[in-house]
Amino acid sequence: MNNFRNLQKRHEAFSTHVTASVSLITFGKARINCCLSQAFKESVDKFNENVKTNRHIVNRLIDAVCYLGMQKLTFRGHDESADSRNRGNYAELLYLLAQQDERLNNHLQTSTVFSGMSNDIQNDLIDAISSLIIEAIKKKITDTFFVAIIMDETTDIFNKSQLSTVCRYITTDGKV
Repeated sequence: MNNFRNLQKRHEAFSTHVTASVSLITFGKARINCCLSQAFKESVDKFNENVKTNRHIVNRLIDAVCYLGMQKLTFRGHDESADSRNRGNYAELLYLLAQQDERLNNHLQTSTVFSGMSNDIQNDLIDAISSLIIEAIKKKITDTFFVAIIMDETTDIFNKSQLSTVCRYITTDGKV
């Protein structure tokens, strides 16, 4: 038993054990030198400004998707190359918005990794917005007393079945 206690005392005196014990005690606590460092504060401020700008850009992209959806307009054009006269409604709308929005204009001109113009981004935004709309409709339907559902199925030129669904309901304030 004495050998075990001696071994334990030697282990506790060993430098790695002392370092690990100090690390355990200070784990999760803010370091004063990081909090006081001007460079660290500037780095955090720059990061926060970048996040703010990115949120602004994504909001403009969402605005464009919502507008085109409400107007039932197509998103893509036949020729979306940079020298095309009509790059599609989505791209043209973003460039129109960029004329009034300096941050969006700067983003569209300088962004190399994420410009928000790709077909995948458009589809992701459409999917996200449609799921939010569906959830809002579901909530309204669960809060109402009267619901009418009309469904119609047809096949398209590729012999693929297309189902359209119309859901009518009366809101709690009497609107159809």
